[in-house]
Amino acid sequence: MKNKQVLINQLAESFFTLRQKCATKDLYLIENLKISLSEYNCLVQFFNMDTVGIKHLAKQLDLSPGGITRIVTILEEKKLVERKISPGDRRSIDVFLTESGKKLVAKMKKLSIDLHAEILGHIELQYREQVVMSVEMLIQAIDLWIAGHQELLEN
Repeated sequence: MKNKQVLINQLAESFFTLRQKCATKDLYLIENLKISLSEYNCLVQFFNMDTVGIKHLAKQLDLSPGGITRIVTILEEKKLVERKISPGDRRSIDVFLTESGKKLVAKMKKLSIDLHAEILGHIELQYREQVVMSVEMLIQAIDLWIAGHQELLEN
């Protein structure tokens, strides 16, 4: 068995490589969808909901208020989203998917699922479940790390 430092170094290198490969995979998706990377990153936030607060979008995408406003404006011009004053807090703005936006997000999900099915197909059948479970374990470990460093991440 490898020593702890070798495993840590290997994990760090693997994460760096995976991040690069995922960026390439995203470029493939945006080329197929005919949208920009910033539009794609914004619309991904709607995968599990039809409405997202503009402050939440800015935080998730690590953008300034002006940066998120520019992206949302572009998506509005394309008739993919609408902005409305939040009914729960009149000082906040919510961003809603339009019907066209819902169709595009559904297409994004389908393309993503098809792409990941193709990627999983390159892994031998007997290892596929193990790979998926390992990725889920990594996500849980990262979530625990984030929870332990939340105060630094919010600044």
